This record gives sequence, C-alpha cells and structure tokens, in this order.
Amino acid sequence: MFDRYFRSLKDRLLGPVARALGPRLPPDAITWLAFAAGLSCAGAVLNGHLRAALGLWLLNRLFDGLDGTHARVHARV
Repeated sequence: MFDRYFRSLKDRLLGPVARALGPRLPPDAITWLAFAAGLSCAGAVLNGHLRAALGLWLLNRLFDGLDGTHARVHARV
C-alpha cells in the first residue's frame, strides 16, 4: 500500500549497500538470508530470547528490502 511512497527512500538508503555487494551476488541469495533470519526469529521467540528475536526480525526486514534494491541496482529484475 505504501510501497510506492517509500521505495525511493529505501533505494536511496540501501542502494550503496547493494552496489557494494556487487552484481555477482544473486538477489535470491539475499531473499534466502531474509527467510533464514525470519525462521530464526520465530525460534528465538519460542525459546523466550526476545532481544535476539528483535535483532533477527530487524535483520529480516533489512534483507527483505535489500533484495529488491539489489535486483534493481544490478538490472536483475
């Protein structure tokens, strides 16, 4: 819903990171990292490690935004 409004901000913030990662890294690899962080977050919550869960959730959100930016920066859409 708000994606079109925040995409330019997200791309400005994550663009330098995406460029630093280089074109050889496939965006799908970043997507899988986001998935792993999300599953790890769920496990941390189930085990009562809420601070770790928060960090993993934030990492999941970062990777989830980075994969699309990386694909756009390196024309892999």
